[in-house]
Formats: sequence, structure tokens, C-alpha cells
Amino acid sequence: MKTLYVFLISMLAITEINAQSWVEQVSGTYSQLTSVYFLDSEIGYVVGSEGTVLKTINGGSNWIPQYSGTTKSLESVFFVNVNDGFIVGELGTFLKTTDGGTTWDKLNADSTIDLYSVFFTDQFNGFVAGYSSMLLTTNNGGATWNSTFPGTGYNFYSIFFANQSVGYLLGFRTLSPHYILFKTIDGGSTWSIASYCTGLSSMYFINSEKGFATSESNIENTTDGGLSWQSVYYIYASLMSINFQDENIGYSVGGNGMIVKSSNGGRTWGTQNSGTNLTLQSVFFPEQDTGYVVGDGGTILKTVNGGGIVGMNESFKDKTLLTLSPNPVQDMLTVNIPYLLLPGQITIFNSYGQVMINTKVFDNRTIFNMQNIPNGVYYVKYQNKNDIEIKILIKI
Repeated sequence: MKTLYVFLISMLAITEINAQSWVEQVSGTYSQLTSVYFLDSEIGYVVGSEGTVLKTINGGSNWIPQYSGTTKSLESVFFVNVNDGFIVGELGTFLKTTDGGTTWDKLNADSTIDLYSVFFTDQFNGFVAGYSSMLLTTNNGGATWNSTFPGTGYNFYSIFFANQSVGYLLGFRTLSPHYILFKTIDGGSTWSIASYCTGLSSMYFINSEKGFATSESNIENTTDGGLSWQSVYYIYASLMSINFQDENIGYSVGGNGMIVKSSNGGRTWGTQNSGTNLTLQSVFFPEQDTGYVVGDGGTILKTVNGGGIVGMNESFKDKTLLTLSPNPVQDMLTVNIPYLLLPGQITIFNSYGQVMINTKVFDNRTIFNMQNIPNGVYYVKYQNKNDIEIKILIKI
């Protein structure tokens, strides 16, 4: 009876996972796609390398190429309403549309400096962040732009406002400490240093005090307006973008097709199956459970159910021995183990105790071919001379 119960639980898990989660859309391009922005669940824009601009008016069923007038790499897109939008990119590329992307006009940024991030707090007040301490501001919907300098010697690459007044700006410099977070509490009129941080690449603030940021292998959290940061999730993949639906549900994407989700305000995170191993660059949720992810090789993914089931490698807040990626897995499984916990033994077995894989590991990153292993629920055990840890793995 116990065996039957375990089998039924396994089959229920497989059925849930096989339901639609992240579905690849036809982009019509192989360009690297770097930024995605949606006005609602139907109307959205994607930009990328070689001047790529794509638009959809039917939730991604069709993506229409738009003429950008440039072959430069485009890094960030933002729309203030259905007609007015902005794109920034390398070598001072700065584009504006007033007709929903039918035509794009070049704005004179009076610079060849790379621009990386554009953000508007409303239809009038906007900001553009770039290298060489470049921060452009407008208070008239982009008709004119002015330069402001929170500090010199910085390369700015991400800007985000929690509300009309409180905003954050990530910068990098060659001098130590390298990574610096600037903060404004007066709508960008003045900026001050909030904290020195470690390699943060993308950020999202739920409110003026609580925010999250990604780095090469971490998701970090602040609850005091950026004054201090704590790691809440650790994984062996570079995380490139982070976005929250609301104060509880958030997503982050990055290398090796990584998608992670939190359903409890960022306290714990788990992986989702993206169906790709390509690097994912940007994530955006315009509505509850409806989200889009873009990345390398022209990748565009969509979900209408919040991305489906979450895998079992949750938070690394506690000392965790191993991570499984992706989980659920279809073919190649990557198992990562901190160097300090090597060597050890990895054993993968099914619900009946049958051993599928059993090997000693000396490297912190081991890849297993799971293609010939039947779909189901499995257990991955890692054991060294001091510790044992078992995690659930789902094969689809």
C-alpha cells in the first residue's frame, strides 16, 4: 500500500509539471534579446543586439519587427503609455517613439557613452543611466533632457524608482569598493551613497525600504532602503534580472536558462523549468501569473500560470550542500557543490530505492545525462565525511 501511495504522489507531481508552464514563442530572430517591457498582458516590446526591436499586440502570439534605424546593441526599453516609449543602448543610442513604435526617432544625448537603463516614474519624469557617470533626467516627458552627476568616476548600469520620490542607482568604479548604490528621496534632484555592495547587477524595490538585487550567484535583500544587504539565495548561475508581481511573488532569471521564483516575499526561492540552457536576460510580469522572459538566441518565453511548479532547491540561507539545475530536468542535470565540501558521493535513486546513478565527485560542478532515465520523482543524495543531504529531483 505504501508503494502504491508513493507511486500515485509521483504521478500527480509529473502531471502537474507537464502542464503548460514556460512556453517558447517565435521571435523571428537569433539576436540576443536584452530587455522586455509590457503595457498589459497583450501589448509588449523587446529589444536586443543589432538594433532589434520587436512588438506584440496579442500577448506574444506574433512578434512584429520594428525599424529602429540603428544596428547598435539596445539595452533597455520603457513605455510610459501606449504611444510614448524610450530605448537606450550602446554608444549613446537613445530612441523615442510617439506612435507605439511605428517610428523611432533618435534623440541627441550629446554623447557616445553606453546607456544601459531607462526608467520613468510617470509620463513626465524619466531617467537614463549610463557609463562615465552619465545620468540624464527629464521632467517633460522626454522633450528635453538634462545631465546630472551623483558622483564622478562611476559607470551606472541600473536605475529603479520605488515611487515618485525614492529611487536607486547602481554604479561601478575601478577604485575599491567597486560597487556602489546611490539613493534619492526627492525624485532625483539630489543623490547620496546608500551603501557599498558586492557585484549587484539588477534590482527591484517592492516599496521604498524593501528591495531585491541580483549578482553573479546571489539574490540579495534589503529592508532598510539599501543601507544594508543580506544574501537570501545562492546558486551557481549568474542572475541577470529580477521582477516582482506583488510584495510576495517574484522571479529572477539568468545563465543556463535559470528561472527562480519566490512566493513568500523573497524569503525562499526555487527553480522552474525554462526549457532552455541559453542565458536569459530580462523578466517582466505585466499581470498576475502572466509573464515574459527574453534572452540569448532570440529566446522569448511566456507563462500564463506563474511558471508552473517550483523545484525543490529552495533557499541557501541555511548552509546547503548541493544545488540541482534545472529542477525539474529533461536531459542534462548540473549538480553544484561548494569546494569546501568536497570530495563526496552523489547517489540518485527513485521512490522504490533503486539506484540510478552512484558516483564519487571531486569537482564542484558535475553534469549528469538524464535522458535515458524514466520520468518521475527521484532523490539526489550527497554525502561527505561530515554531512548528508537529500534533495528531491523531478524528471520530465
